[in-house]
Amino acid sequence: MLIGAELSGGTKSTITGNDLVDIWRDDSFEIHIFTSQKKRYQFIVNANGAMYDATVNRTDGLYDQSKLAPQWQSGARTATKKKPGKWSLEIAIPRKNIGADGNSVLVNFGCTRYLAYTSHVSWAKNSKTFFDETKFGILHFRGHEKPIRMEKYGLANGVFQLKLNSEAKAEIVAADGKRSPRLTGSTEWQAELPMGIYDFCASAPSFYYASRITVSQPLEIKFTNYASKRRLDVILDCSSAGIDINKAIKSGTAEGYVFFIDPDGKNLCSEKVKFNQPEVKLSLVLPQKIPSPGKYSIKAVIKVNGKEAISASRIFRVPDMTPFHAKVAADHSVPAPWSPVKQLDANRYSVWNRVYTFGNGPFPVQVIADGEKMLAKSPVLQLNGKAIQWSQAKITDRFDDEIHFAGTGHMDGISFEWKSVLCFDGLVKIKISMLPAKNGSRIKKLNLSWSVPQNMARVMLDPLFTPWKNKDGEIYRFPYTHGQDFIIWTVGREKGFLWWIESLANMKNSPGYKQFTISRKGDQVTVNADFITENVTLNKKADYSMVFMATPGRPLPKKSRDFNPGQLWDVLKHETLKVQYYGVTEKKPLDYATEPWCSLIPLNPEKFGKHIDKLEAQGTRYMPYSQPMMTTSMEDTYDWFLPEWKQIPGIVTGASLHYQSGLYYTNEACCGGTGAEDLYVWNADQLMSKFPKLPGLYYDYSEGRLCSNSLHGCGGEDAFGKSYSSSNLLRHRNYFIRIKRVLNKHGKDKVLFLHAHNRFIPFTHGIGDYWFPGEQYSETMIQNLEHFYCENIPLREFQSAYCSPIKGVGIVMMSQYQHTAWSFKMKKRLDTVPNTLSFMTPALLHDMNISNCYVHHKTVERWWCIKHDVKLSEAVFHGYWFSDAVKTNTDKIHASWYEWKTPAIYDRMIVVGNLSRKNKSVKLQLDLKKLGLDGKRLSYYDLWTGTPLQNIDILEVGSNNFRLIGIKVTR
Repeated sequence: MLIGAELSGGTKSTITGNDLVDIWRDDSFEIHIFTSQKKRYQFIVNANGAMYDATVNRTDGLYDQSKLAPQWQSGARTATKKKPGKWSLEIAIPRKNIGADGNSVLVNFGCTRYLAYTSHVSWAKNSKTFFDETKFGILHFRGHEKPIRMEKYGLANGVFQLKLNSEAKAEIVAADGKRSPRLTGSTEWQAELPMGIYDFCASAPSFYYASRITVSQPLEIKFTNYASKRRLDVILDCSSAGIDINKAIKSGTAEGYVFFIDPDGKNLCSEKVKFNQPEVKLSLVLPQKIPSPGKYSIKAVIKVNGKEAISASRIFRVPDMTPFHAKVAADHSVPAPWSPVKQLDANRYSVWNRVYTFGNGPFPVQVIADGEKMLAKSPVLQLNGKAIQWSQAKITDRFDDEIHFAGTGHMDGISFEWKSVLCFDGLVKIKISMLPAKNGSRIKKLNLSWSVPQNMARVMLDPLFTPWKNKDGEIYRFPYTHGQDFIIWTVGREKGFLWWIESLANMKNSPGYKQFTISRKGDQVTVNADFITENVTLNKKADYSMVFMATPGRPLPKKSRDFNPGQLWDVLKHETLKVQYYGVTEKKPLDYATEPWCSLIPLNPEKFGKHIDKLEAQGTRYMPYSQPMMTTSMEDTYDWFLPEWKQIPGIVTGASLHYQSGLYYTNEACCGGTGAEDLYVWNADQLMSKFPKLPGLYYDYSEGRLCSNSLHGCGGEDAFGKSYSSSNLLRHRNYFIRIKRVLNKHGKDKVLFLHAHNRFIPFTHGIGDYWFPGEQYSETMIQNLEHFYCENIPLREFQSAYCSPIKGVGIVMMSQYQHTAWSFKMKKRLDTVPNTLSFMTPALLHDMNISNCYVHHKTVERWWCIKHDVKLSEAVFHGYWFSDAVKTNTDKIHASWYEWKTPAIYDRMIVVGNLSRKNKSVKLQLDLKKLGLDGKRLSYYDLWTGTPLQNIDILEVGSNNFRLIGIKVTR
């Protein structure tokens, strides 16, 4: 089977080795094949010719992407070629190796491109993912039929050209329904099409092709403004102006004029340009002082032989600059719950509940928390096997929220300059510059290593749970992946140590090399990061930007177990708040609508305020929805600032209807550290000032992303000539710090609630108070609906990735039951009582809050009432994985427990969770001494039913269910 494709757009391709799943993060082409043998096959090829091939059995009739086996070898061969702005590929797949021995197979083709925006294009009609086989098309294996090909197809100078090589039929249909003459045979055809939108189709037996043709206005104006440079770049395009204009351009008798005109019609500046082709570029230097905000215009005129032939104009909006001058919350105050950084002596500094010690270098030498050392060996940077010699360390700046250090170093003729910043939450930001000798310096190896005590490295997060064999002497090797948020975070029961690097800049390793290792020797776990392992010559400065952090970075919010976020529908007892999203519909805006939808600007302030009051009267509160620094084309700032703000590649997070114009608009992601940060912090402050009853703010889509927009300092070309992109995590962090300051200003009870599936980064998302994981399971849980939460999530993941004390924030799990039903268009409801109990069982075993999203509301309400009545927020939790005070004698049944240090209804509470598929009788073994109940008379109660129990020697626990046992000391 030979498949070829030519792909327009980017050629980003970092992966060079085969069978690396992160190849999809490159510009890539995918093939998905489903054969009659109930097997699925996946192929991904990038512009380097690297290939990922994998298969999975489908004997159960379901497709589980997590079971793909990349170790399978298809025997396929690839060839690729890069061209300016596009690339092509061919892949030859042996049909026998995929069981394609019939006349056809089901297929889908996918294309991923990272340009100004990230796009994922699927060939299968109306498919939401590349994997949705219900939408797959049929690939017929051709015998000896003549192939059908369009030898010429396109629009040039307003003229559409077409040539087919066969007897296929084709036609063009205008928007008004008017059809072109039906074309047949191998005739070459061309026509001058007026401005408008046309549908083109060509067909033959076993062949059909359709596309849309857009003929633009005779004169199109495109512009890009660089606000910091006061430069407006303009493109004039008259490709669709017709034959006469294009003849004048070719003869050199056409010239263009561009004017920048204020709202009163006054021309502020202009530029003349000679047309020598249909599209020309020019720049306008804008006045340093723009008179006022408002709607300005860009007017263009084309003259032929001195007479005006065509003209056009575009509105250009200049925004109000107040938010950018105000810079709300851009100060050095320390947001609650943290305290200022203090210097204790020459080298030691206190950061909330821990002490950081520094030496002459950029890295912390030791961190002590609760009297416990968090480093077994301090970080060491080695050049060619020798540690860098650091010197001249000094403090360069002091603020309440951070202290700045700087210094130098040297080794083997190479000098180093470094800067470090110790922040209020324990984050240490580090930038190291490596400077070569005058004639260049040879480097064989550059690596960084550190060690932590073994009890602080039970597991590793990256930020997802990463299983590895934590055995003495065993080395686990892994590559740099998902650069937008890649971390190495070793954690124990609560404490941990984290490292992150901003980009791949100035890393030199062979293709497919696994740069990182983690290993245990005795009571120490060591991490090593290889930056350079190839022999290279350094001729210019190489920068490395990274962080270290002892975690958690903050104390848990007080009474965090009382945080009960609700859903759109119903108001439950003890519900804390509702996140009702942005209130935009295609029919009419809801009372709480914001426009643009991530702006935090109420569409109707009066209705917005009444909605807040209505929910408060019902016993809950409204929390506005947003996404961090998302601008839209309907905002005045879009024209003026976007090129210098936006992330590249961008990410479109959804379209919405602009109610005033009736047009749709989309969000565009921007980076922090730009004016976007100033604007949306300003908006948040304005909202909280006008509506003081709001409990805080919720941010969706707050995950890390890569950006290469060098206009605001992201990405670039490194010292070895390699292009790179930067993670935006530190920029997001600064934004959330400012938002946290705004919330503190408007009340100590205001909370910051964040969501990004489960890609939690302590130094970014730890600025928030609560974290909302769970949405990542909306599709994967289809494989095991009734038992997913009890079986498909490893217990170690619950104990680490979903552990509030490790992360320092209150974790609230979001179920996906009914959401999955809607996504897969199921007729039955999944928000049933049994499914809700199955979801709650591991959550309660692991001391996790739950929302009432997509589950049975009254079942959740019952739990909220129980934990409120017993004052669970004041209890101390003892998990089954670190306390053996309560044991069970049954596989897949665990028991965690709580105790109260202050007066409460109960003295202890036991959660017994059955993660198995069978109802079971459980014998509990209580160590009364460890429970602190030795020698006391005890009474037992079933808290779920509210009834007394004679004893708890034997308990009946249902499948994927739990029992709540309250224990009272009879006084």
